[in-house]
Amino acid sequence: MATLQRVTARDSRQYAYMERLMAGSFPREEYRPPVVLRLFIETKADFHAHVILHGGQPAGLLNYWSFQGFRYIEHFAIAPRLRGRGIGTEALKQLCSTPDEPIVLEVEMPETEIARRRVDFYHRLGFTLWDKPYMQPPYRPKEESRYLPMRLMAWGALDSGKDYERVKNTLYKEVYNVATFIPPALHCPSP
Repeated sequence: MATLQRVTARDSRQYAYMERLMAGSFPREEYRPPVVLRLFIETKADFHAHVILHGGQPAGLLNYWSFQGFRYIEHFAIAPRLRGRGIGTEALKQLCSTPDEPIVLEVEMPETEIARRRVDFYHRLGFTLWDKPYMQPPYRPKEESRYLPMRLMAWGALDSGKDYERVKNTLYKEVYNVATFIPPALHCPSP
């Protein structure tokens, strides 16, 4: 049985596991620097960092934000050696067990086999792919990071036609600290 254990930066063993798994599971531009992650864990009341435990041992991570009207899964990963055992499904079902709290997450454009498999995984759990253009702002804006084309998926009582702008604007402001989408040509570094 998978369980979620909340992590603080003071919990050095679980925090170190989460940090290693994040660095091994996501490209560098798709997560914030570790020093900023620690700051968020300690200071952002709406940010919830979790290690997924399976049989009492660390098996993954699930970090999400609680906003007015929805939760946003920022990062979700299962340790490579444990994938395919249903641990991720159990963890997400736990998070989805509160039906009046919809959930949103970002997925890569479904243009590769692995991206399509991820979308299918979330579909099987009841998530809906929103077919609206979405650009993920950079986690490391002072570096030569760029906005990444993504799609949003939602579970629960959210509608892409009605809720897309509110969800997108909340993510841009609260998660990425940007006011709105800045076209790439306007946010290029100066020569």
